[in-house]
Amino acid sequence: MTSPTEPAGPDTPDDTTAAPSVEFGLAGRPPIVRVEYERHRTPVPILDAPVVALTLAVTLAFLMFVLIEPTPGWIALAGAVAAAAGTDRVLRFARPRPVELGIDPTPQVLLPALYALAAPVMVEELARGWWTLLAALGAGLGFGAIVLAQTHSVRPHEQWLAFARPVTSAAVYVTAFALFSLTYVFELGLAAALAAVALAAGLLAVELLRDGQADLSDTIAFGGVVALVVTQLRWALHYVPLDGYLAALALLLAFFLTGGLLHAHLTLQLRRAVVVQYVAVSALGGVLIIGARSAGLA
Repeated sequence: MTSPTEPAGPDTPDDTTAAPSVEFGLAGRPPIVRVEYERHRTPVPILDAPVVALTLAVTLAFLMFVLIEPTPGWIALAGAVAAAAGTDRVLRFARPRPVELGIDPTPQVLLPALYALAAPVMVEELARGWWTLLAALGAGLGFGAIVLAQTHSVRPHEQWLAFARPVTSAAVYVTAFALFSLTYVFELGLAAALAAVALAAGLLAVELLRDGQADLSDTIAFGGVVALVVTQLRWALHYVPLDGYLAALALLLAFFLTGGLLHAHLTLQLRRAVVVQYVAVSALGGVLIIGARSAGLA
């Protein structure tokens, strides 16, 4: 979706100063005075206090989830809700003028919320002893990096966009792998697993595709295509001897291939070389999965 024309304001990276210029008119007439605007770029703060406050709050929720025994499952859900609401407020505080002009930051709350839901559960599942504390703190820092990157990718002309979008894209794939893995860790039934995979893949695809040329409704529709492909693979994997993290990796490769090609299409970068790169990476990942399964490594 293209961004509406945006006048410079206190929250934009551009500021304006007026410089008068004088043009002389015809004989006997006063000179014509015109005001010309010279734009100069002012630095945008990299880190805002609301980002720090939200990161500390979510990190505290992570620590409560992994350190309290028995594990209170509702804390992960509450942390995800707080992450979504907090990210929305942070984005609207950091970029009030674009929001007033019609840029909706709502799609950008999906990734922080899903990350906040999956991260503490994965830490609880994988870490032991003091590593649990360190992993929870690291997950909190990761959440802060995601929110910070989201604040610098609200508009297509953000000063730090070239650094922010790779961070959010990497976080999308990490979160997708975690959520796909949890459907196997908790041994969900087929119907529940398909619903969870479809919801995770669709919502994360919206974040991945949101900087394309489509409007929000079309982006959601393309996200539904990604969800359909990944869900069909999850259904097929139910009937083959592959599960656990290897199966989650297979789902991630399908998400990577489908979402990547659609992203290239929406950003007008879909070329033969791009298709070959995505297919080659996915094929290599498939070979590694088959090799690991055949060798009994997982």
